[in-house]
Amino acid sequence: MPNRKCSLMRELWKMWGLKDSDMVIWFASIDESGVDARSQYAVVSAVMGRSDSWPPVYSEWEKVLNDYNLPYFHSTDFNCGTGVAKDLT
Repeated sequence: MPNRKCSLMRELWKMWGLKDSDMVIWFASIDESGVDARSQYAVVSAVMGRSDSWPPVYSEWEKVLNDYNLPYFHSTDFNCGTGVAKDLT
């Protein structure tokens, strides 16, 4: 079964007189902080780019994680000394 979202986008593209080759796929990495009752402010940040620009970013990020023998990075773990940061000194 074809992806309905892609089919809808292609139909919109045709309506607007665009070709499939005009379509750009974007990828975003989004995170939030301070969305609990203790926080006076909420913050949302995002990094966005064309999907074809992300492989080098992921490659470099994997190197950093591997250098520190980490499966992932979550800043809360490092701020609180929990999760993957629990045993780090």
